[in-house]
Amino acid sequence: MNFSAPLLQLLFCLNDFIRAKHFYSFLMNLGKPLGQKRF
Repeated sequence: MNFSAPLLQLLFCLNDFIRAKHFYSFLMNLGKPLGQKRF
């Protein structure tokens, strides 16, 4: 059986997940000063 293909797929999924997480926290950090000014 070839395990490298599913493993690569999993790595790409993990990479996308981590990138999305970083992007989300980046957006949250951008929104923080705006939210503090509002209140």
